[in-house]
Amino acid sequence: MLWQNLVVALVVIVAFVHALRTLLPAGWRSRWSLLMLRLPLPAGARRWLQTSSSSSGCGGGCSGCGPATPATPAEKPVTFYRRTNG
Repeated sequence: MLWQNLVVALVVIVAFVHALRTLLPAGWRSRWSLLMLRLPLPAGARRWLQTSSSSSGCGGGCSGCGPATPATPAEKPVTFYRRTNG
């Protein structure tokens, strides 16, 4: 019974950390990741946290490697259709 409680507690903690990392705004997420990187963590956890820290990539917090300026979307004209009562 004790092992089961420990496994459930570990799963809950991991799920909470994942949700926190996913739902935080980019600036807070970056600061939180940098604070967590000060702790002695396994290599996999460190890699996971470094994907959102400002020390990797351009610092935008989007975890993307695309161009610095977003491409402008193609403009589509708005078309209105007249209803026919038939």
